[in-house]
Amino acid sequence: MDLAWELVVVDNEGETTTREVCESFADRLPLRYLVCRTPGQNAARNYGLGAVRGELVVLSDDDMLPDADWLRELYQGAKRWPEHVLFGGRSLPNWPGKVPDFEIDEDIGHWTYCICDPPLPEGPDPRFLPISTNMAIRRRVFDYGLTFDESIGPNGRDYAMGSETEFNLRLGRLGFAAVFLPKAVVHNVVQAEQLDRNWVLGRAFREGRGETRLQAPVSWCDLARLTKRALWATARYSWGRMQHRRSDLFRRRISCALTHGRLYEAWRLKLGLR
Repeated sequence: MDLAWELVVVDNEGETTTREVCESFADRLPLRYLVCRTPGQNAARNYGLGAVRGELVVLSDDDMLPDADWLRELYQGAKRWPEHVLFGGRSLPNWPGKVPDFEIDEDIGHWTYCICDPPLPEGPDPRFLPISTNMAIRRRVFDYGLTFDESIGPNGRDYAMGSETEFNLRLGRLGFAAVFLPKAVVHNVVQAEQLDRNWVLGRAFREGRGETRLQAPVSWCDLARLTKRALWATARYSWGRMQHRRSDLFRRRISCALTHGRLYEAWRLKLGLR
């Protein structure tokens, strides 16, 4: 089966190198190169949507390596589930010669290394939230006026994570459950510097911010609750250091970063900052 497809690359900075790389593939790929001057990943996505002509919009990132049959699996999966509009597959880590020296549970793996490998069969499941490394959406969703929230996600500055989660939840409130397609697989190329613990803590802080943003608006009771949790997480970490508990000390630091991010974003929302 021949599959007609087109690759739309949106450059969010207009770099000469990026344009030259894209042009070097022009004779081998059905590629269109666009420049979006508005900073932000979601701004670039929304800009690119105006150029998409296919019936199925597939999202991925520049550090992903897809399996050879990735697009075909997404397309055929969408055909098997014609009443659904949102699809996603598996995203697995491609470690840089070694794995992290700290525990990677499901939550940490999801927001740190874009790991998405739920033990689910193919089909719709309200528990499944695809991530933008491996996501397909029917074009009619955007024709109805839905776009990505440009106040969330990477924007070249300090930001709250969780843009595709926010988009998934919006679709869920409209009654659309995402369809999991386990044979559609991409691999996230993890850089060596992303194994650094301070890098992980920075991701945890931004993840905490994103979690609060998804629960907006924020009340004074929410602020009091989040303050209590942040103080408790800090106390647990400090107590662990005093006891020289190496086994779970980094996990406690991650918990601190998450709770502090949640509290930080709660104050930003309460003060009307976006």
